[in-house]
Amino acid sequence: MKCLVVLLCCLVALGSTNTRMGAYNDMKKKVDKYNLFSQCFGAKSTHEYYKAINDANESCKEHGNSVDGDDGLVGNPVFERFARSKRSIDLEDLKESIPEHTLEVKSSVERLGCVLRKMNYLDSDNNLKVWAYEDLKKAMAASPVGSDDEMMHKMANMYKDCKDIAEAWPQTMLDRHPYMAKYGRKKIYLECRHKGEMELCYKWQIYQGMKMEHGIDTGSAGLSLGGDKFEQAKVAWVMAFEHNEDEEGKFVNDFFWSQNRD
Repeated sequence: MKCLVVLLCCLVALGSTNTRMGAYNDMKKKVDKYNLFSQCFGAKSTHEYYKAINDANESCKEHGNSVDGDDGLVGNPVFERFARSKRSIDLEDLKESIPEHTLEVKSSVERLGCVLRKMNYLDSDNNLKVWAYEDLKKAMAASPVGSDDEMMHKMANMYKDCKDIAEAWPQTMLDRHPYMAKYGRKKIYLECRHKGEMELCYKWQIYQGMKMEHGIDTGSAGLSLGGDKFEQAKVAWVMAFEHNEDEEGKFVNDFFWSQNRD
């Protein structure tokens, strides 16, 4: 009996540890993104962005601002088919949990919509606000990337591309899920935008690294690698790493810079 108790305690402790480690790993990813943005947009602007998200989140939590009504999602046929599944051994529990789950999802979407409006991602009618080149130049004038006109154009084009991708997404695919039917295009745009911002930050830093570490400005070096100076910097850096460094050198670099260990 004592062994059983000890085993159960160990399992509970292990589960709690795994939960904490999962939260800690998530936090480290957020720190990495924060540091990446600090290099591109500046420490002050990144801190203000971080603070604005938290302030908007707290304000929306207090005032309970919502997006548009989602009452039709409770009892939606998608959820009803799920509830009618005869294969579930806990069918009644499943039926009881579905309305609660639906309300939790609705509440999360409402909170996000409220925060996005306060952060000026959405206008008062919940339409996407897509920054143009002039908007970016004004907003990022004091940031490191703001001084690079080519990067400002590239970022503005990325925002427009993400909007075009979202608008071109087949409605039939979105209609397969009630929330995607209603918010899918916004979700596609915002996810595309966030990924694009990170990718451009990486490329901008690689471009800067080529100048600082190797004295090569891919905007004027005539490398003929295709693409703009940021794309060429990425290709040149990868080529240099893959072809100009021996296995021992790669091993040493991985030892100091690899993130594949906890």
